[in-house]
Amino acid sequence: MMSASMHRTSYASGPGWQAASLPYVGGELAMAVVVPDDGSDLADVERAFTEGGLGRLLTGFRAERVLVEIPRWTFRSRVPLNAPLQQLGMPTAFTDAADFSAMTAAERLQIAAVLHQGFIAVDEAGTEAAAATAVATRVAAAPAPPRLVVRADRAFLFVIHDVPTRTPLFIGRVSDPAE
Repeated sequence: MMSASMHRTSYASGPGWQAASLPYVGGELAMAVVVPDDGSDLADVERAFTEGGLGRLLTGFRAERVLVEIPRWTFRSRVPLNAPLQQLGMPTAFTDAADFSAMTAAERLQIAAVLHQGFIAVDEAGTEAAAATAVATRVAAAPAPPRLVVRADRAFLFVIHDVPTRTPLFIGRVSDPAE
């Protein structure tokens, strides 16, 4: 587990969870770490966020001094998106009836496959997500002791987000921080 008393951290909590928002250099991006309370289920927290709670999370942070403990992790994912895109209303793009003539008239095109690949690595040096890199910094002065503790020693969620617009950029789950 990585552990740091963060003086530039924000804190939020809700029914069955608590979270810390860890700012990246420049303050434009941050990573929210959402940990279920003892006895709460991660699936219940996820369900609350899919029902509009994610927006409340990203607008509900308040500046606090927080002791944050999170594991190091690396995720690689490869997700085919053909079926979801078709279900979202673009089935024709995957058939012979597709019309991409505005892009090229040389050949008749259709979409064969859409894949999403993701890579996220979090360690003491910072976070690397896809082709983007963020660097963590620390203040040399000794901070006051933290008032709150967010310890991700069980399954938790993370949301890397744009701070000014509160737009989520990456959303993920760490099911077993010990792995």
